[in-house]
Amino acid sequence: MGRLDEEAIAQLMRAAITGDREAYRRFFENITPMLDNMLRTMSPSLPSDLREDIVQETLTSIHAKRHTWRQDKAILPWVYAIARYRLIDFLRREKRSPTMSIDLESGSFDDWAHPRKDTSALRHDLEQGIRNLNPQTEAVVRAMGVEGKDAKQIGTELGISENAARIAFHRGLKKLRAFLSESYQER
Repeated sequence: MGRLDEEAIAQLMRAAITGDREAYRRFFENITPMLDNMLRTMSPSLPSDLREDIVQETLTSIHAKRHTWRQDKAILPWVYAIARYRLIDFLRREKRSPTMSIDLESGSFDDWAHPRKDTSALRHDLEQGIRNLNPQTEAVVRAMGVEGKDAKQIGTELGISENAARIAFHRGLKKLRAFLSESYQER
């Protein structure tokens, strides 16, 4: 699978939103292998037929929610978020047995779009970066970024406003990106 070009994918969706059917077909054609790879990484024990069902649900959701994509923002993280929620919804609906291995924390969007052979170093670096955040920001990043909780829920749990939780999350991600950039430049 080749590397997905963020801007090319976004251009296809922009054209699709204006009614270009061919662009829409190519958009889905380009993201489908990435979605399959992402779901295989997150849930290696999920049978391929069920994984295909979730990919199809994700594609349907993208179609239904295409108007929610902010065209000034990156499209691939938006696609990833929809896929992640479709997997979570599927698991809740099916009430899969605890023996099924689902790893929602494994890797990052970039890992799924562009698979790496060894993600253990990345996981180690991510954990180190998160631990370097101040305690409140660390709690917010773990809750929103790893556990998938929303800002309102986190705000209530931590005794801060919903807006403060969002700000802490975005600042935490910015610090984490900077930490990871430095970490990988040193190698």
